[in-house]
This record gives sequence, C-alpha cells and structure tokens, in this order.
Amino acid sequence: MINRKLALKALASAAVVGMALTGCSTIAETESGKTRLVVSTSSPQHLVPVEAAFEAEYPDIDMVVPPIGAEGYNSIMQTQLASGAGPDIFGIFPGTGESLTNKVLAERGFIKELKGDWIDQIPASMQRLYRMDDGKVFAAPGSTASVGILWNHTALEKIGAEPAATISEVFDLCKLARSNGLPLFSVGAKDAWSGQTLSFALAAQLVYGPDPDFNAKLAAGEATFADSKWVDVYELNKKLIDNECFQDGPTGIGFDEARKMVTDGRSVAMVNYGRVAKAEAESPGTVFTYTHFPATDDPEYKMMALDSSTGFAINAKTKESEAAQKFIDFITSDTGQAAYAYGSGLLPTLPSPSFEADETGRMLLDAIEAGYARPFASADWANLSVAETLFVEVQNLYVGKTTPRQVTERMDEAYTGD
Repeated sequence: MINRKLALKALASAAVVGMALTGCSTIAETESGKTRLVVSTSSPQHLVPVEAAFEAEYPDIDMVVPPIGAEGYNSIMQTQLASGAGPDIFGIFPGTGESLTNKVLAERGFIKELKGDWIDQIPASMQRLYRMDDGKVFAAPGSTASVGILWNHTALEKIGAEPAATISEVFDLCKLARSNGLPLFSVGAKDAWSGQTLSFALAAQLVYGPDPDFNAKLAAGEATFADSKWVDVYELNKKLIDNECFQDGPTGIGFDEARKMVTDGRSVAMVNYGRVAKAEAESPGTVFTYTHFPATDDPEYKMMALDSSTGFAINAKTKESEAAQKFIDFITSDTGQAAYAYGSGLLPTLPSPSFEADETGRMLLDAIEAGYARPFASADWANLSVAETLFVEVQNLYVGKTTPRQVTERMDEAYTGD
C-alpha cells in the first residue's frame, strides 16, 4: 500500500534526474546487474511514487525515467517510434483524437497488444477509448482526470471573493480581480495544446451535457462543429478574453508558467486538471480548491469533462518484453494505480481499494456517480487533425486573428479533410 503523505512528500521534493535517453533499452542490465526499463511520460514527476513502489516490488529492475517535458513529448515520441527506437514503456493518450493515442499507434504497429483481467475492469464509459474495433487492447489505463477550475484561496481572500458558481459570477470576479491588480485566470496559450483545457471544460457544459451523443452524430455526418453549440464554446471563450479574464499576453507564456502563476498567487485561478495535491505540494501553506467550470447561470448544472487521461503502452520494438510486462502488471494493480494517482494528483481508472481520495477526488467520484461526467471532447474524434486545428485556432482567437465561427468552420474542414 502507498502512503499518501509520503507519496506527496516525494512529489514535492524529488527532482527528476538522469539522462534523456533517445533509444530503447538496448543494454539488458545495468552495472548493478539489474534489468534497465526505460519508462517515458510527458510528466516525469508523476512517476516518482510509481518508480519507488515498482522497484520495491521488482528489485531486479532499474526503472529509468527520462526528463522529457510536456512541451516536446509528443514530437520526441513520434520521431523515436518512427525510427524504430523509443523507450520500453511510454505514456499515451486514450482514444483516437491525437497522434499519440493508443488506437492510432496500434494501427501503425508501434505498440504491443496487452492482455489481462484488468481489461474487464476498465469503466464501461471508458472501454471505447481502449478497445479496438476487434476488441483488442494496446494500452493500460493510468489515471482519470477532469478539467475544471483550480482556485488559490489566498488570492481569493486578497480580492475578497469566493469561487464562482455561475458564469455571471465568473465575469464579476474578472472585474474584481483586475481591480485588485490580478488576472482571474492564468492561461499558458504559448503551448498550443493547452487550448483544449478551457475548450473541453466549456464543451462539457454547453455541448456534451445536453447532447452526449454529439461525437457519434459528427461521425455519422448528422452534425457539424459550425452548426452546433461548439460555436457557443468559442463565443464564451472570446467573451472571457474581451473581459480581461486572463493575464495580459496569454500567448507569451506556457502551461507550466501559467500553473506557477496560480500557485504563487499571481493569478486567482487556472483552468486545470484538478491537481490540487500537486499545487499544495508546490506552495505549502496555501489552500487550493477545485470546482467545475460554470458555463451557465444554473449553479446546480455541474457537468464537467472527466475521462481517462493517460495510459501506458509497450513499445513494439522493446528488447525488455518481460520487464515491460511486469510494469503493465504493476500499473494495473491496486498499488500501481494508487501510486500513479498520488503522483499525478488525479484519480485511479481501475479499482484501487488502497487509494484514499482527498476532498477533490471525492467530489470527482461523486460527479461520476451523479452522471455529471462527460468525455474529453477529442478522445474519440475520428480525425486526429481536428485537435491540432483546435490548438492553433484557439491561439489565433487569443490574439484576435480569428472568430468563434471561423474556429468551428476550420475544425469542420479538418474533420472532413476538405
């Protein structure tokens, strides 16, 4: 069993060390005689508790985690896989909506098929993300994430406010925060992928709340982005821009710096993945809370993007198949799911009796139970270029180079390939 306090302490104090390895684990053993297993992810710090627990269970394996950050992870992994190299195990995104997803990589022959009793334990709502059309599975679930608002309560006290429960209250807080010299939200729009965070939060309320089958209609040619509530998503995004709800020059900083702004109290809040424990570890003594993003004026309407976030796959070219399989066995176990959940500040996807949910975790579990969870919008888009188009067009929206309708029209063009 993973001790939550020790796991968070390790997360707060551990530095990611080691060399950035560019190829598979071609050396079967380290100098100590242990098997070397290279495990890459876009957030290496999330694996700190996993590495400790895995090596305790498998003392003959040396788990090596290259310090690759989120900004370059996708391109590095794609380049390595295309050249027949890469780590033994690597983090993927479930579904089909991006280039580094399990279904896309499986079709290209880059990852190995997985088997195990844990497959039937994947929640019913997430089976679509992991099973291919023929039922095969090529990735193991790591964590379940949501997109909502991370609030810094020291900053809220500074402006004399409470977290917003309606969209009108959000706009009131934008003005109040600005009058106190702070932006309400920090946003890292320099990293194009970060455009999906607010998009997914708003779409959960405005698109998938009232129409959970929208993606199926899109695939069947019965719906388009430009003739749907997706236009409302970007109209609201634009209104937040126009009302100075974000820091000046949002395209000038990346996601990590935007997150640092809220943990340092230089912004009041941030649209994030619910990592309250991580924020508290980075800013001891500061209280953070997490809520859904209210896109309407109904305080009881609490739909939120809440879905499987990260998975792990075995490189088809690995020379350490046995050790790699042991990692999959571990990460799908109670201990492994709890360790990764503590490291990432998220929730386990598979059953994990030893995991002790904090207040945010309990809120998210309640949201799932109450039916408030909606999928990450892009997870099962049939055309992976739509997400990339979204990334670029949201950046353009921040700098005034496009309109909400144009964003959705270009998403339609990407979806149909026109």
